[in-house]
Amino acid sequence: KRLTGNIFRGLVEAAGRVVSIKAAENKYQIIKIDIGNLAENIRIDDHISVNGICLTVKDIQESVITVHVWPVTAIKTNIITLKTGDFVNLERNRAGQIYQIASLKGMGKTYHHYS
Repeated sequence: KRLTGNIFRGLVEAAGRVVSIKAAENKYQIIKIDIGNLAENIRIDDHISVNGICLTVKDIQESVITVHVWPVTAIKTNIITLKTGDFVNLERNRAGQIYQIASLKGMGKTYHHYS
């Protein structure tokens, strides 16, 4: 089991770099981002904040994650202005970390761990 939901503090945890951007047939964009050491604690279907925009990790290969940006997100944010090579601000979803803290205090089991 995993804790669901999103908790972001709004604090930049690390910087990543856009590796590639391409349009998909379904009118969404596929963005690959090198997230460096943050990749150690990220899994497929986790949420990550990219420049303050919550996106779902669709794939991960070593330190590069793949996220999909749907048209409504592209319209309502500035994410479509990104180019290959641009740096982005990153923050992991804190829901799992908060659950871990509660578990250490005897309030439940640990399902997800962030170091």
